Amino acid sequence: MVEATLNLPPTADRASLKAVISKATVIAASKNLLFCELNDGAVILAMKSGVYYGLDVVGTRIWGLIQEPRSVAQILATVAEEYDVDEDRCELDVRALLQNMSELGLIEICDEDA
Repeated sequence: MVEATLNLPPTADRASLKAVISKATVIAASKNLLFCELNDGAVILAMKSGVYYGLDVVGTRIWGLIQEPRSVAQILATVAEEYDVDEDRCELDVRALLQNMSELGLIEICDEDA
């Protein structure tokens, strides 16, 4: 099973627009964020708001993948290959993480082919 956790601060504003994320969606990490990798994950600092977000090990791997624009299908293929996880479970977990990141402005939707 793969789990990617984004630890949200209690004051996170989740009222932003929800983007529909499909396998064809191309994702990239947003600019103006600082990233620090730790032994058991990573921390992202949104410089504009001053809010920190924590990632677990799998979330950190996904963050590394989206430093360059990459389709959700490519992200899913990499995560499924590197971790012992059912494809359906992998897709649900990865899409949920990307949805949270999108709502928080941590990622940019670069293109939508579908």
